Amino acid sequence: MSLPLLWPAKTFFYPIGNTPAAHLTAALPPETPADILLLGCGDVRNVLFTIYMESASSQRKLDITCNDHEPAILTRNLLLYTMLLDEPDSNGIDEIWNIYHHFYLDNVSLQRLYAQCRKVLQITNDLNDWNDHKYGQVLRFSSDGTLQTIRRHLELYLEIKNLPAKAKMELETSFSSEMSKVYKQHWEAGKRGSFGARAAGPFFLLVDGLGGKHAQHFWQTGLSAGTQKSTCPNINPTFAYSRSGKGFNAHYGTDPVVAFHLAPSFAHCDGSVDTPVKTIVQLAAFAKTQFRAWCDSFKIRARQHNNSLHIRLLIGDALSASKALHCYQAMAPNETGIYEGQWGGTKINLYPVDYSIVGDFKCHQAPPSFNIINTSNLYDHLGILNLLVVTVPLLRHTPESTLDTHALVKDETATHRNSLYDVGMDVPLLSVLFGVVPARILSNVTTTSTMHEAMGMDKSVSVRQFHDPLVWKRMPNCEGILTRVGCDPIALGNALFSIYEKMFEDESVSSKIHATMGRKAGIDPRTLAKHMGTMSVLYNRTSFAEFLFSIRPRVLTNWEEAMDHFVHLLETDSTLLVGLSNYQDIMCHLSLRDLYTSPAIKTPISGQPQGSHLHSGSWRDGVVPQVVCVVLVVPRDRLRKLEAMEPDDIRTPTLLCHTKGPTWHNMHSSVRPIFGTVQETHTKGMPVKITEDPLGWKGRAPLILSFYIPTWLLQYSAPHDTQIVVGFKPLPLISLCLLPALGPYLEIFQTTLDDRKRVFVCESRPDNPTELHTNTLRYYGIKAADTAGQGGDKLEDVGLSTELVFAPGNKPRLQSIGIKALFVDHKKRQELAKAETGVSRVNDKEADHETVLRYGCFSQTFKFPFPVDILSLKIQLARKSSYLRVEAPVQFDPEMSKEGFSNPFRVLTHSPPLCLNMHYTRLDQLPVLKDAPCSTSTWEHLTACGLLSTYSTKETAERNNPSQRKAKYSLKDVKDTIDSLFRSIIMRKGSPFQCSIAPAGDCPNNQTNFIIFVNALRLDLNACSIVLDACLLEFSKEMVNSNPRLYATIQALDRVHTVDVTIAEMVLWKKMIPALVERCRTWSHKENCAYAATGGTIPLSVDLTKGSLCDCGKGLDLGPFNSNPDYRAAAPFVVRIGICPIFPSNSEASALFNAFDGNSSGPSSKPAPTSGPVCRICSKPGNPTLLTCSRCKATKYCSAACQKADWKDHKRICAK
Repeated sequence: MSLPLLWPAKTFFYPIGNTPAAHLTAALPPETPADILLLGCGDVRNVLFTIYMESASSQRKLDITCNDHEPAILTRNLLLYTMLLDEPDSNGIDEIWNIYHHFYLDNVSLQRLYAQCRKVLQITNDLNDWNDHKYGQVLRFSSDGTLQTIRRHLELYLEIKNLPAKAKMELETSFSSEMSKVYKQHWEAGKRGSFGARAAGPFFLLVDGLGGKHAQHFWQTGLSAGTQKSTCPNINPTFAYSRSGKGFNAHYGTDPVVAFHLAPSFAHCDGSVDTPVKTIVQLAAFAKTQFRAWCDSFKIRARQHNNSLHIRLLIGDALSASKALHCYQAMAPNETGIYEGQWGGTKINLYPVDYSIVGDFKCHQAPPSFNIINTSNLYDHLGILNLLVVTVPLLRHTPESTLDTHALVKDETATHRNSLYDVGMDVPLLSVLFGVVPARILSNVTTTSTMHEAMGMDKSVSVRQFHDPLVWKRMPNCEGILTRVGCDPIALGNALFSIYEKMFEDESVSSKIHATMGRKAGIDPRTLAKHMGTMSVLYNRTSFAEFLFSIRPRVLTNWEEAMDHFVHLLETDSTLLVGLSNYQDIMCHLSLRDLYTSPAIKTPISGQPQGSHLHSGSWRDGVVPQVVCVVLVVPRDRLRKLEAMEPDDIRTPTLLCHTKGPTWHNMHSSVRPIFGTVQETHTKGMPVKITEDPLGWKGRAPLILSFYIPTWLLQYSAPHDTQIVVGFKPLPLISLCLLPALGPYLEIFQTTLDDRKRVFVCESRPDNPTELHTNTLRYYGIKAADTAGQGGDKLEDVGLSTELVFAPGNKPRLQSIGIKALFVDHKKRQELAKAETGVSRVNDKEADHETVLRYGCFSQTFKFPFPVDILSLKIQLARKSSYLRVEAPVQFDPEMSKEGFSNPFRVLTHSPPLCLNMHYTRLDQLPVLKDAPCSTSTWEHLTACGLLSTYSTKETAERNNPSQRKAKYSLKDVKDTIDSLFRSIIMRKGSPFQCSIAPAGDCPNNQTNFIIFVNALRLDLNACSIVLDACLLEFSKEMVNSNPRLYATIQALDRVHTVDVTIAEMVLWKKMIPALVERCRTWSHKENCAYAATGGTIPLSVDLTKGSLCDCGKGLDLGPFNSNPDYRAAAPFVVRIGICPIFPSNSEASALFNAFDGNSSGPSSKPAPTSGPVCRICSKPGNPTLLTCSRCKATKYCSAACQKADWKDHKRICAK
């Protein structure tokens, strides 16, 4: 329970996603099996879209574990999947659309829903029957609780059909009333006019309020546009039940169309629906067409009968589900002892059929780790540290493994802060401790655009949001990296305390000062309280203990000394106002995990108080435990005032338990609440047992709370002086709301330790006696899997150890990383001892995370756990001690452009080759932009949306002042060339297009050139970008002269668009081309692939006289290229590629959050964009009109001065 316990007065139901579907396998090469974990999976959109993007020809195995804490979500998803498995053709898709998306149903759709519920209930009577059925070949239940809870929801749906007329009328009236209330509050009078802009991606400027109008229609009628209200008189049962009970509770952001990719609907695209759409009926029809295509792909894939698709369902909150899966990974019992959620006593018991390392069901065995983990937007609700603690151990140790922790960064003051700034330590330290690195740190380039986020935010709402796609990767060298890192224990203690302070900043003096200043400024108390209330409380003291629990196996230091220093800082701190009141709580949970045991916990109090019942005879082993569990029974009538309050009034306060004495007070935040009854057993160590009331909130049973506490606290004062209290954490907004009902201390109930009817003391929670053992097992599971000995990693002839060097001061900032290689091999020791033996760095690695040192005839590779500045490497040689030590400063600055690295488009020589910085896509699955008569407006629109002129801060400075350029090449040159390609293609007005890229100047006689044959311009939906589907011919004069037919083909090409590039840029193109090929290939590399033959070098060569690509993909899957007879002779020599705009890393894009409003205090690439054409240089509108380049007739300038300033760059790409 590493989350604060929230009072669930109002819990929203999210039946339909409000962000566009994600392509979950976009980080994986096409052959790599995908083991995917979706935490907080939500609706089916991500799964269906991923299967659609895989295409019918894909043979990749997909194993997708779908977890959500809301049973109704997984029940609805199961119904949709099973209906699709039964669907013989596409005739019934309209009914499935209605059942899944509409609040109201027509009679035919309702009867189909009821029939499907009955069918699934019948088959799930026996798990073996389900597994043998065609449903079970694809859909698997992960736990017994999941199966039983889904069955219960299906029964509830069917109960509506048989309700008495009066009860049915009451439900329908309540359903309609709650829906109307949401409409009036959020959608009436055209509120949220820019709703749906995120789904439109790069065409958000063309939405023009259509998304908001559809949402308004949807909440008025409960139906997507185009469906008649009069034909749908029945409420949809799947929207009438959720975790919060019976009744309508859908979130106000629910709208069927925004879960789809709407960009093609606002552009001129090929397809069955006329685009661009003009009405909400057309918009809904487009979304339905997309849904149909996704469903058809699912049906094809699910019927292949080769066990290539498994979808697993697991009910539980994200943290609990992850812990349960880790128990499986550690080969723990299937009865994990992990609770499903924050409330109740249901625990996750994994089914042994699929969750067993041994057995006869290998074809259905669940993966013990994952190469894709997606957490939806749980970052905002669970906190990044909580997420990393539970997900990183499940992330496979391979370089393609990806953890998506996307965040919706909120800010009321219009000053954007990167989501990583709230962690409490710098990113290098965070990454090294957890073993994952933000992808934005590995490169300053990305192929995914977030420009529409920065430019298209909803200005009509008070709290603005920026969708921050925070992606974590294993280091590229993770398979050979050291798993333990050493550091100074005092520095570690300082770092841990700084993290602790940040986790609980809502308790700090500074937050109270802000409140005081607000009151002095005359701000209304409720307004001020609301502002303070937006400060998320995401952690409790268990969160911090589990964070330490997670990182300890990776840290090689004097742990006891580090913890002593941390505790000293904790005891002397005056920053956290209630820090000492939480002191015993943190000590308790550190002790439970063997992280630190305070002297007070170790030493029992001598001379126990009169009447204490904590004597040795009460315990199973005759010894009083150092930590015990207090069980408090709260009478149900003490909750009546809270239950009677309106949910909007009570909000979601944090529930705490307190222990108090005459002179002391402690808070206990890790509380387990269960509605039920307590029965005394008189068993030593476990005097009671708990029987849970299945009705929960709807029943009348008392609330039973249990929490762990150091035993000595219960011995410190007499039992009648020791109060046990339950109440709420005092936060500004919560206090204002609850003070009238609960008084100034926000206490719900209190009693004393000697209350033998209400208070019980046990060895562990009565309903979960193995809970503490599970924690210990999980700890040793991590240790065994992720560490390699106490002294570092040892190879046969060398011992390696890594050391973290902190910057001066108390802040947790990593300054540099050192690696020491202690040589064991006798020959190497002798070579190192020679006075004439020198050490030199071998500069053959195009990376910032490893280096090779050569000494004599030997060499040693040093692999860093985080990118470092290799050029600043310090080398220490100890001849007598026989070791080499290297140290380099960490390389991290969110605003820094990493153009100094020789290859920002690396392809790892993995098996298969792996793109590091470019996402994978299936070109044939992407919509094609038509050749439209308004090509000029299309070009201007894409430019205004920031899709083409994608310069970093550094590149913008270089462009404005060329003398600032320091690197021998610049990504700006490549971006300019890509910019020219897209502009020329858009302006070609339907004619075939070829482009030649060739180096200018003094070049070798037999240099290689590129010719690009354009297939189509497509929309890359997942990346919110565009992509050029093309085929590439890499050739030299010698190659062409030896192939007469190829020579004739090239000579016959009409009006080839030529782009002259510098030699340095040509080298960069040769490095980028392999990535452009890899990202869209559908073929496999051959056993004799040239990449492997050259010792794993990609590209093969950057020499201008040699080729850069292997031959494996030449002539294969060339798309529309094959349909042109004029190109037939060139087909065996070309390979398909996907060229896309290159964007700054997400950290730079998010820094533009306010630049488009003119509120940024830092440098900005451009001022706020307009919806029309702008100047290429300064992005300003015309004065009064824009000037057009007389040569290419496309590029525009606001003045002659801007045109003159740009001519040096523009002339080399200006269309001829």
